[in-house]
Amino acid sequence: MHSEKAVIITETKEERFKEIVDNYGLMVTNTCYGFVHSAEDANDLAQDVFIEVWKKLDFFRGESKISTWIYRIAVNKSLNHKRQYKNKVIHCALESMKEHLFSYESDSFHHDKEVKKRKLKLLHQAISKLPERQKSAFVLCYYEGLDCKEIAEITNSSISVVESLLFRARLNLKKKFKYRYEK
Repeated sequence: MHSEKAVIITETKEERFKEIVDNYGLMVTNTCYGFVHSAEDANDLAQDVFIEVWKKLDFFRGESKISTWIYRIAVNKSLNHKRQYKNKVIHCALESMKEHLFSYESDSFHHDKEVKKRKLKLLHQAISKLPERQKSAFVLCYYEGLDCKEIAEITNSSISVVESLLFRARLNLKKKFKYRYEK
């Protein structure tokens, strides 16, 4: 009888875990990708995130939303990865960032894929050089589409701190691009 109870608990945990992976798998991969800019590394990190979720699932107390808890794990794993490999070259593009920082008004620019690729590479480099807290807030806001309140929960900050981090991140990126194109 005792072993049946253990099996039921294990099945319940497995079902719960499967539901979490189904619901948050893409979110975790995208979040990690926003930090590491490599699909392969993002997939590896996502696996690491879910291994940690599995290990700690029984200890999740529900004091925050489960998505906040999972985001926090994904952000921390991604930042740790970046610290370990901070000299790694960034090759992939953040397609969703194009609209936020570049204007595609001219038809000739629409057709110039090489210019777009160069600008996106420069954007990646600029984002990767932001201070960690600014980079975290920026990626969560513009890449994941989270609002300041959600970012504050994930980063254990206040909303005003997140707003300040986003402001400074945008300012730093604008300065880098303005300086580059004034040359």
